[in-house]
Amino acid sequence: MTGAQRMAEAFALTEMVRKLFVAGLRKQFPDMPEPEFNELMLKRLEKCRNRNY
Repeated sequence: MTGAQRMAEAFALTEMVRKLFVAGLRKQFPDMPEPEFNELMLKRLEKCRNRNY
């Protein structure tokens, strides 16, 4: 697999995970208005960033 192919695969996987994340969050909060939902989504994403595992 070339570097470009690996990069394309990484972007595709990232997009898939983002969609799953949003769908799961929306399933938990189906009636939440869009502005509040976006704020919640950003707060949840912030918890995942820059963590040392």
